[in-house]
Amino acid sequence: MSFAGEYTVGMITYTVTGDNVDISDAVRDYVREHYQTFEKFLKPGEDREIAIMVSRNTDFQRENTFKIEARFITHGGDFFASGENADVISGIDAVKDSLMREVTKSAGRKRTVFHRGARKLKNFTKGLFGG
Repeated sequence: MSFAGEYTVGMITYTVTGDNVDISDAVRDYVREHYQTFEKFLKPGEDREIAIMVSRNTDFQRENTFKIEARFITHGGDFFASGENADVISGIDAVKDSLMREVTKSAGRKRTVFHRGARKLKNFTKGLFGG
């Protein structure tokens, strides 16, 4: 049974989908509360989306595990993280941490590129004006 729930909190639209799993209101509330930290990466007035897919593994050896995939779509890029866990809530936490690392790594890269360009410009102007 599949269930999709879409709701907007603040500037982020959350889409929680289940494949062979019923998504309870408690899971939706948990996602809403714990994924709000991604709002700090958004510009004011910007609306973005987080899509979370929870599915039950059909492998015989890993029958009692869940696969959780999360995608954060923003102006800075499209970020993706996935993981497997025996518990849906702890799996959602692990995927959130992994997704947060991806987003912060990208933000750090952009900041580094900006500073590198600023340093080159400063050195160039020093060379022109003899400073």
